[in-house]
Amino acid sequence: YTRTLHSTFINKRAMYVDFIQKVTFLQDLTKVQCMQLADALQPKIFAAGDLLIHCNHAPDYMYVILEGTVSVVGRDSFGKPVDVCQFGAGAIVGELEFLHNHNTIADVVALSETVRTARLERRHFELCMGPLRDRIAAARLHDPVFDYYNQSTASRELTPVR
Repeated sequence: YTRTLHSTFINKRAMYVDFIQKVTFLQDLTKVQCMQLADALQPKIFAAGDLLIHCNHAPDYMYVILEGTVSVVGRDSFGKPVDVCQFGAGAIVGELEFLHNHNTIADVVALSETVRTARLERRHFELCMGPLRDRIAAARLHDPVFDYYNQSTASRELTPVR
């Protein structure tokens, strides 16, 4: 039993470390930081239509999309849903709310029949990603995919997470 458990843990770590090393803004993590991040990731599977992230809620997790496609659904000035963008394997969603300490500004909905993710709790984000906070924020600020986020956060007062 112990050998099986240890083997499963090592395989999970290796899979996540391999993925982490391919993410541009995570490439500056040391080997130890990379392993800590991999160990903190938890697998989570969603079906089509499931919400990974709920708009205007305190963020509990950030998600790494391992397989499948998700849709980001924001709100217009009248509160009506508006499609913002889609993300597939290799994308990370929910990290900006952790970085800037506020409630979520959009829904993230599973589009594919199955969306496999690895999720990271807020407290683990602080421990594992702390050294990269400024780099992540700068990368997202100038990425046109994040225009909705940047415009939304600039144009309204956000509820801070407590």
